[in-house]
Amino acid sequence: MTGLLERLRIQGERLEQVPAEDPAQRPVSGRMPRGSLSDLVAQPDSGERLDAARAVEQIRQALLREYAELLEPGQDHEERRSGLRRGCAAIICKDNLVVDGLTREALAETAVREIAGFGPIEPLLDDPLVTDVMVNRPNEIYFEREGVLRRSDLSYRDEKHVRESVARILAPLGRRLDNLIPFVDARLPDGSRLNVIIPPLATGGCTITIRRFRKQPLSVDELIALELLTDEVASLLRAVVACRLNLLISGGAGSGKTTLLNALCLLVPQAKERLVAIEDAAELRLESVHAVNLEARPANLEGLGEVTIRQLVRNALRMRPDRLVLGEVRDEAAYDFVSAINTGHAGSMCTIHANSAQDALFRLETLALMSAGNVVLAAVRDQITSALDIVVHLARSESGKRQVAEIAVLAGVSRGADPVTVCVWPPPRQAETVLVLHHLQHRSTRRGAVHAVAGLLRTARELLSGGVPGA
Repeated sequence: MTGLLERLRIQGERLEQVPAEDPAQRPVSGRMPRGSLSDLVAQPDSGERLDAARAVEQIRQALLREYAELLEPGQDHEERRSGLRRGCAAIICKDNLVVDGLTREALAETAVREIAGFGPIEPLLDDPLVTDVMVNRPNEIYFEREGVLRRSDLSYRDEKHVRESVARILAPLGRRLDNLIPFVDARLPDGSRLNVIIPPLATGGCTITIRRFRKQPLSVDELIALELLTDEVASLLRAVVACRLNLLISGGAGSGKTTLLNALCLLVPQAKERLVAIEDAAELRLESVHAVNLEARPANLEGLGEVTIRQLVRNALRMRPDRLVLGEVRDEAAYDFVSAINTGHAGSMCTIHANSAQDALFRLETLALMSAGNVVLAAVRDQITSALDIVVHLARSESGKRQVAEIAVLAGVSRGADPVTVCVWPPPRQAETVLVLHHLQHRSTRRGAVHAVAGLLRTARELLSGGVPGA
């Protein structure tokens, strides 16, 4: 007992030696610091040196005490970030926080990223040229810039740091990620697509993949400048849209399918045609045309409220569409889409993952059969052959360059037979020219777009006239 009393007496003496805080120097809760950020951080460093994690946590706790309103949701993003920077800078100066290798201004920015941003990967997300960000492990981060994959020098501290960043990203989205639901697919406020998967499914640790999209879509002319399209191919695709031919765009991941689809949608006459676009995650930017964007919705935490692509396709038919656009067909919605464009919605477009134009049709068959019930394969093939006119296949080279590798026309075949495609790009043999021209003319006139047929056939003849050596 005597030892305990002695320790308490010593602690009391130490507390008496601590000078009382001057109320005039105490920051008022909620009052924003004044002055520029550079003025706030331009003070000499003489405090205890901390590591970045301890400093950020100390700043976070001080923000909760003194500037709690800055952490509340629902504020303008830029105003909130600016206020947080100033608040962090004021706390750093008041508490004299010092981190080796970081200026006070850099420490304030790091704190803002950790408190209200995406953590260490935020500089990559601020780069408009970066299209993909991939976190495989805390110290293994990759990104894609201008079609080329690179490894970043950025890193998280550990697995806990990664999970904290993911929780902060998902919190305003209302999505759940735990052992019961170990993966999540979501859309960020800027339109980027987020996928996260955690152990035990991801054996190497929490894995993050962010796919980013341009705020302003590329036009056909810009795709020509980027060499995704040639002048001849662009002329042909413009005629295809004008003739209201049904189009399927195929290719591998990251080959530019959505980019090309968006550019072709912008060619649709705004005043004359209504377009309904259906996507799993909203990626298309169609502000300049008469369009309605629909987005599927996953189930909530109770497993309720899911709205599938298939349901949206059926609902879209009641919205008086002239054209239907499906961001990507990947499930049983394929049958509903093919059936829909067979009922008067000429000029519809869709994308699909495939290795070639012919493989795209075979995969579309398989997906359609998944939901067709008792419908036989021959009937599904007839539906696809009747519905689709053109298949555009995109490829991506090892250097990251994307380009149109193949354009094929579906040729008329006997009922139930395998779908036959005739390649019009690269230019085919002269022996196939007559079949292609007759088929295009038949399809176009059937759609009632006689005024555009001449331009399409003229373009096709120019492409076909070159032929190949020995044709």
